[in-house]
Amino acid sequence: MPEDFPLLPPVKAWDYDMKREVRPVVAGLPALSPLLIAGSLLNALIVALKKAVPMQAQEIIPNLYLGPFGCARDIDTLRQAGITHIVIVRSAEESRFLREKFVDQGITYFIVDARDSPFENMIRHFKPVSEFIHSVLSASPSHKILVHGNAGLSRSSTLVAAYIIAKYGLTTDETLTYILTRRHCCAPHEGFKNQLREYEALCKTHFFQEHAISNVATTAAADRKRALEMMSQPA
Repeated sequence: MPEDFPLLPPVKAWDYDMKREVRPVVAGLPALSPLLIAGSLLNALIVALKKAVPMQAQEIIPNLYLGPFGCARDIDTLRQAGITHIVIVRSAEESRFLREKFVDQGITYFIVDARDSPFENMIRHFKPVSEFIHSVLSASPSHKILVHGNAGLSRSSTLVAAYIIAKYGLTTDETLTYILTRRHCCAPHEGFKNQLREYEALCKTHFFQEHAISNVATTAAADRKRALEMMSQPA
């Protein structure tokens, strides 16, 4: 069963840095009421949760994870999660630290050169990235992919959304809403959302075989509910 994070829906996730302790400062104030202390603890928990979600990688659909680059910095963490392939989306400047660090350890990388800008041409990457994800996940049930950029908020979530749109035939809004249920900090630029809508339209035309995943048929509107239910099932 997937590991649960407190107060969040069941998702598979791993944390790369949760060593910081967050607690209210109550030393020297023994007269604080239990309700005040409880309120302070609750506020501290909320702060901790807000900090924790972006620092984790979540399983969006079975064997496909989305997260920040920090989750890909430690080979032991990757091995524990079973990650075999990594998609890195980065700008030229970010290539200094967003790099193929564990090729010698057996991790296969796919690099996407894209800036974190709403004006970046992301749609040109949708087909090759989706083809890569599809081929990896289809090759073996033991394959697991992590898609990450810097923070795991915009570019990487856009690429994961493009794959889901092509594979399951969902709309852009349906896809992004679904991803938000798994990774609550997902926030693609508005420009990226518009490009996803363009890609969605391409996937529904007779040019589908040119612009989306090969040999994967679009899902009719009547099948969207079934697709969402299938995506929501734990691995």
